[in-house]
Amino acid sequence: MAKFPLKTESAIITVDVLFKGSRDSKIIKMVLDTGASVTTIPAEIALAVGCDPSKPKRRIEIITASGIEYVPIINI
Repeated sequence: MAKFPLKTESAIITVDVLFKGSRDSKIIKMVLDTGASVTTIPAEIALAVGCDPSKPKRRIEIITASGIEYVPIINI
């Protein structure tokens, strides 16, 4: 079980997330969304830890504020 301090001054819960890959590891601050079915990260983080999002085995369709996007699915 992981425990995180809850900051009550904001309605948004953020956590520091460690991504480890074959080349490196990176920590980024992310918003905790308990209803999310997928997690997205910046392509530069995926590249930095050794994953290449330009060569995915599959892509999925997501709806964003700017429209429909087809994004790569990768495992880190």
